[in-house]
Amino acid sequence: MKRPVSASFRPLRALRTALPIVGWLALSSAALAGGGGGGGGQLGGAPPPAPVPSTPAPTVALPHTVEKLPNGMTVIYHPDHTVPTVVVNVSYSVGSRNEVAGRTGFAHLFEHLMFMGTKRAPTKMFDAWMEAAGGWNNAWTSEDRTDYFDVGPPSALPLLLWLEADRMRDIGPLMTQEKLDAQRDVVKNERRQSYENRPYGKADLRLSELLYPPGHPYHHPVIGSHDDLTAAQVEDVKAFFAQWYDPANASLVV
Repeated sequence: MKRPVSASFRPLRALRTALPIVGWLALSSAALAGGGGGGGGQLGGAPPPAPVPSTPAPTVALPHTVEKLPNGMTVIYHPDHTVPTVVVNVSYSVGSRNEVAGRTGFAHLFEHLMFMGTKRAPTKMFDAWMEAAGGWNNAWTSEDRTDYFDVGPPSALPLLLWLEADRMRDIGPLMTQEKLDAQRDVVKNERRQSYENRPYGKADLRLSELLYPPGHPYHHPVIGSHDDLTAAQVEDVKAFFAQWYDPANASLVV
């Protein structure tokens, strides 16, 4: 609501009163800065303060060893004995930027499908065996990468490596319609919960298309659209796995 101007505040009257005061202050400042002799001259000619020497930014040393396996996978070893924990991180160089038109959200959908089990580690056993050994896991997808990480005690390292190697080999060929339908619904609900039903969540969905022009690989959100998720087929999953989930397109950090 706009507040009316009261009798105690008239803009023109206030301006007429303020102008002489401003002029007096300006003259006083000039006298202090440029006055000759005495303290006034010293004040105007005072040297600027000496610059504070800059300190180089601290660096973090991360000793590591890099090895290239015969199958093309890059392996990075980083020893850290500060805590009795081992971490296995498998990163695939594929994200939403690699998706084709009509299949947005597919990289993230495939991240979910990687937990749907194989012949040797059936559905739900991936988590169950890891938790029984004192470990846990998670994953995330971005525009450029899909990362899977496992954490546990040092004694669990052989199991963590075996589980990752097993699903890298067999998840795609063993995909079924039932598995796809289950995770498709999970991803759709994630979109609803994280974006559609959250304050300002829809702004996040629009952000990528406003920042990047049509045709740019970052133009669509990582989560994809409901229509494209619905259109995904089992054969799409198998083709995506064959193209991107290869040891030569992955790096392993231990």
